[in-house]
Amino acid sequence: MPAARLLLVLGNPAALRRGTRCSEHDLDSLFGAHDLSVSGADVLRSVELALQVELFFAMAGRRRLHLDLHSASRPSLLGPFAFCPGPLRPPAQAVLARLQAA
Repeated sequence: MPAARLLLVLGNPAALRRGTRCSEHDLDSLFGAHDLSVSGADVLRSVELALQVELFFAMAGRRRLHLDLHSASRPSLLGPFAFCPGPLRPPAQAVLARLQAA
C-alpha cells in the first residue's frame, strides 16, 4: 500500500493541446470566484477541479499532499513561490526541503 495517495490533474487539457496557457479565462482566477457574469467551459472546468480536489482530501485514510505546479510561458518577475490551500499553517519542513532539492 502506498504511503500517500496521489491526484494528478491537467488543469486545462484544451489549452495544453493548443500549446497555450488559457482557453477562455485563466483557470487560476476562477477558483473561488463568484462573478456570475463569467461563464463557459473554463468556469465549468474550475468547478469540476475544485470538486475533485475537495473529494480527494475528504477521503479517509492515507496522507495527502497538494502541490499546484505550473510551467511558465515567459520569464517571471517573481521568484519561486508556493501556495498552500486550506487552513493557514506553516508548510512542513520536509516538503520544503524536497521542493528546494528539486
